[in-house]
Amino acid sequence: MYNVWKRAGPFGWVVIPTNVGYTKQGVAILGRGIAKEASQRFPDLAIEYGAFCLKHKERTPVAVTRVRSWHGGANVLTFPVQEYRGDAPHLSWRQPATTEKVEQSCQQLKAMLNDKQLKVYIGDVGCAQGLRVGDVRPLITKYFGDDSRVEHIKGMR
Repeated sequence: MYNVWKRAGPFGWVVIPTNVGYTKQGVAILGRGIAKEASQRFPDLAIEYGAFCLKHKERTPVAVTRVRSWHGGANVLTFPVQEYRGDAPHLSWRQPATTEKVEQSCQQLKAMLNDKQLKVYIGDVGCAQGLRVGDVRPLITKYFGDDSRVEHIKGMR
């Protein structure tokens, strides 16, 4: 199995596809794919991202987060792929991922990269939440195909 955390090391940034929701306690639900793995490796991530979603709600952008645990540190970019459910934020994780949300997050990440020198590792974002690889990969190529700072890890969800 590919270990993106080892590949990224202490200076790389791992893209975590997320929903935009939180429990009544304000904790994000990171329940699938690389997001679940990140929340298990870095328990404070769900608390920090939940507070961020609570603050920004439907306007939650791609966000830079540094997390630590006994595994060491890591840099993550939370990358919304599912819409916020205003009537029941705790159920936002049940929303399907949309190509529109993935494209919006790609645009935000691209703008962020214009301002920063980050090495980014991105998987097939949204595919663990219902999107098809054939819908996601063209978007990743469109925004990051010629950017040497971004490594697309095919199969990472």
